[in-house]
Amino acid sequence: MTEGRQIPIEWKIPETMRALFANQMLVTQTDGQFVVTFFEAVVPPVLEGDTEGIKRIESVPATAIARIALPPSKMLDIIKALQTSYARYSEGEKQSHLPGKE
Repeated sequence: MTEGRQIPIEWKIPETMRALFANQMLVTQTDGQFVVTFFEAVVPPVLEGDTEGIKRIESVPATAIARIALPPSKMLDIIKALQTSYARYSEGEKQSHLPGKE
């Protein structure tokens, strides 16, 4: 009988891999998995001085830049990791706004 052992993962990010900016995201659930699609920045048209222009806009395009399918167990891990990371970020933001921190 063999005993299970944990083997660490070596995280490797190729130097040529770009970090893409996304400010839109869509999450869908299908066939027992979650599909997370990230979209590049949605930039509305410039309407300076055109107060009626906003009424003519019917949609703003968003182009998908990445799509990832995840099993439910990994989705939960990602949610927890994002919550932890955001809590650290939020705490750092609070600390940076304290008097004497500039």
